[in-house]
Amino acid sequence: MKTYSLAWQNAKRIWTNGSRVFVLNAADSLEVYKQSAPTTGNGTLTKISETATSTAALFDATNVWMVNSTVYALTSTGAINQYSYTETPIIGTIAARLQSAGVVATGLTDVSQAWSPGAGVLNTQTTTSDPDTTGQIAKYSTGPWAQLDPEVRTGIVGTIMADAGPCLADPDPSVQPYFATPPDETGGVEDVDPAEEVAQTPSNTVTGKFTLGSGQPAAGLRVTLTANDLGDGATGQTQVPFLGMATTAADGAWSITLPGTLPADVQQAKDDNGGILNLEATAEGVTTTTNTPMLGVDTLSSTTAQQSATVSGQNDDGHTTMLAPNTVSSATTDTYAGSTDSSTFAAKIEADPAPAPDTVPMWQSDNSTLAANYNP
Repeated sequence: MKTYSLAWQNAKRIWTNGSRVFVLNAADSLEVYKQSAPTTGNGTLTKISETATSTAALFDATNVWMVNSTVYALTSTGAINQYSYTETPIIGTIAARLQSAGVVATGLTDVSQAWSPGAGVLNTQTTTSDPDTTGQIAKYSTGPWAQLDPEVRTGIVGTIMADAGPCLADPDPSVQPYFATPPDETGGVEDVDPAEEVAQTPSNTVTGKFTLGSGQPAAGLRVTLTANDLGDGATGQTQVPFLGMATTAADGAWSITLPGTLPADVQQAKDDNGGILNLEATAEGVTTTTNTPMLGVDTLSSTTAQQSATVSGQNDDGHTTMLAPNTVSSATTDTYAGSTDSSTFAAKIEADPAPAPDTVPMWQSDNSTLAANYNP
């Protein structure tokens, strides 16, 4: 965040807990600096004190790091010691003191580095000649000392640049997660299991709703219901089984009740499909302003709890289907294409296979009245 012009080039170690920066120059020289903006690191550093105690153990340590007001040191013999840092205000100055607070752990074999990802948690890096254990990171708790995870990660070697964030630690599994304000766990409403879904009564009525492209209801349209999975293997012209007809209401809704007995081929297709009856509701109409043919197709898959011609009421879910321009309507004949095909570029090429280069259009469309040389 910032480069400081400070004579720290000969320092043995430098570490921080955020608000304080510690510079270990020699076995008996530990300077303490104050960071004016610890949250950003972009403030000013001011020397506030030097410790009045020996720091030889820190000078000889393999690793030194700090969390809050506790300094930790990993020794070359596989032990981790901790020190308590205190500040005592004196007129015009601050007396800083670093006192031994005991041994955290001993007997750490082949540990080359240690650090704390947060208060009460400590990680170690083990480096050995065995490739299966080289660069193995393990996690421990510091109070009391206990191994939490023997293999956080394997295969990371070299010096690890670890950020000792004082606020980061493993969460207490017994505490419910919360945001801003802890929840009141002294009482409250007891959790109640949701009620079981009420079984729906089979019905032989299917419903739906058709809307215009604007989302407005499409009223007064004829709706035809057919079985759409018959005759897949047939050749030539086939008759799609007709199952009912209705007219959309003012809100675009429609409802059709199936016949009490399905046609034999429909019943057979339903039985062959595991009791699922595939239906297709079709609505056709034209727009009032441009007389454009419109088509809506609602595909339904219905099931039944009985081996009869009933459709489960679960399909009555208020779903809607939007109408779209009917480009394959059988009710109208496309006379526009016949009158414009001769003027398309394809027709001109067919008449004159080698046109001049400047006659090649920038674009073309088979349903636009714009000139072929129009550049969009």
